[in-house]
Amino acid sequence: MAVNPAPPLNVAFLLARAQRACRTAMDAALQAHGLSLAQYAVLRRLEDDPGLSGADLARRMHITAQTVNRLIAALEHAGLLERFPDANHNRILRARLTDAGQRAVTSARRAVAAVEERMLADLTPEDRAQLFDLLRRCADALELPARREVATGWQPRIVAVEDEEERTAQG
Repeated sequence: MAVNPAPPLNVAFLLARAQRACRTAMDAALQAHGLSLAQYAVLRRLEDDPGLSGADLARRMHITAQTVNRLIAALEHAGLLERFPDANHNRILRARLTDAGQRAVTSARRAVAAVEERMLADLTPEDRAQLFDLLRRCADALELPARREVATGWQPRIVAVEDEEERTAQG
C-alpha cells in the first residue's frame, strides 16, 4: 500500500512560522532590555514622530486606544516617556521620549537588528531585497483589497481542495 506524501507547505503557513520565530526571538532580545515588543514599537514610533497622542499611536500601530494607553502608562511609569498637553486642546495628551527612553530605544534597536541579521544571515543582498519586495507586495495585496478591486476589477479565485489535489496528482 502506497503512503501518501505529506501535503506541500503553503506560503501562508511558512510566513506564519517565520513570523512566530521572529516574534519569539525579538521578545527574548527585548526582554533583556526590560521591554516587550509592543512597548518597543511605541518607543520606536515616538522616536520617529515625537508628540503623537495616544489616539495617533493607536491608529498608526493598528491597535486599540485602550491598549496604547496601557502601554503609555507603563512606559511613563518606567520613566521612558513623558506626556504633555496639546498646545491647542488641553484634553489631548501628547507623548515624547525622555532621555532614558531614547537610550532604551537605541539599545533595544541594536538587539532587534541583531535578530533580523540572524534571520537573514543565509541570504545574499539580492535575496534580501527580493524578500523585502515580495513581502511588501503580499502585504499590500491584503491590506489594500478595496483599492485593488476597484482599480483592476480583481476577484478572488477560490480553488476547491479536491480540485487542487486532482491537479497535483495529474501534474
